[in-house]
Amino acid sequence: MNGRDAFRWTMLYRGVSAVAFLLGTGLAIAGFVVGFGGSLSALFADPLNPGSALEAADPVLTLAFVALGVLVWQVGKSYALFLTVPRAAGRAAAEEVDTQRMRSELLEVLDDRLAELESDVEQTRRSVEELKRSDHAAAFDERDHLESSTAAASTAGGEGRGPGDGSDAPESNSNDPLS
Repeated sequence: MNGRDAFRWTMLYRGVSAVAFLLGTGLAIAGFVVGFGGSLSALFADPLNPGSALEAADPVLTLAFVALGVLVWQVGKSYALFLTVPRAAGRAAAEEVDTQRMRSELLEVLDDRLAELESDVEQTRRSVEELKRSDHAAAFDERDHLESSTAAASTAGGEGRGPGDGSDAPESNSNDPLS
């Protein structure tokens, strides 16, 4: 907040406070006039006899007006404070906040987070592809291993044969001339 704005808000606060003070003081003076007005005229008429002046006085009414005056003054002062401070602070904050700078900082943070997210997604995709390749390679190696063990078993003369692969047939003897 610059000095000119601060001075303007100060003057507004002081102006509303001064009006509240003047109203409160006016009520207190009115209380003295109403409560002691008749007694003052009786006192000026017969200064040596204050008894008649005291009988005409109404101190309860005077105290009521004075209390009302003090209340108006204090409430008015508080109202002036609550009227000016939030408005002044709000306008000063609005001047200080640069929305374009805030927007660019926010976009920069979001871009960084998006880049991190894209990197994580790419890394996850690579990991999944690597798992698929390794599963495929393992399946391929198992088939090769099974085929090579079956071929080795058939060339070994029936060793390692299982049911249904011709092992039920009688084995031929290589020393037998009829085979």
